[in-house]
Amino acid sequence: MKSNDTKQNQEQSLLSSDGVPPVETVVRIPLERLRPFPDHPFKVRDDDAMREAVESIRTYGVLAPAIVRPVEGGYEIISGHRRCRACELAGLPDMPAIVRDMDDDTATILMVDSNLQRENNSAQREGQGIQDEAGGHQAARSQERFNF
Repeated sequence: MKSNDTKQNQEQSLLSSDGVPPVETVVRIPLERLRPFPDHPFKVRDDDAMREAVESIRTYGVLAPAIVRPVEGGYEIISGHRRCRACELAGLPDMPAIVRDMDDDTATILMVDSNLQRENNSAQREGQGIQDEAGGHQAARSQERFNF
C-alpha cells in the first residue's frame, strides 16, 4: 500500500503548474502510421464479434479513442488493437486516438489493464443480456398465466 505522501505526490504530478489536470486531445491518426504493441499477448480475431465491431464503426464511427504512444515513424497502439483492425476492415483511412508519452512498463500495464476492463465489461454485458432475456421470458409466462 502506498503512503498518503506518495499518493499525493503522484496526484500533484498529474496537475499542470496552475493546478489543473492537462487536457488530453483526441487526434485522428492515419492507420498506416499505427503499429501494434510488440508481443501484444491478446489475439485480434476476424470473428463474429469483429464483424459486429466493423458494422458498428461503419454506422456510428469509433466511439472510444485508442491510446497510443509516439515511436519513430509513427505510433504504437497501447489500447485499441481491435478498433484499429475494425477500422481497417471498415475501409477507414484513420482512427481517433489519444497520444501519451509513456515508458515500456507503463505501456504494458495500461495495455493489460485496458484488456481486463474490456473482458470484465463483456462479462457484465453478457450477464445483463441473460438477465434481460430471463426477465422477458418471465414476463411472457406471467402474461400467459394471468391473461393480460
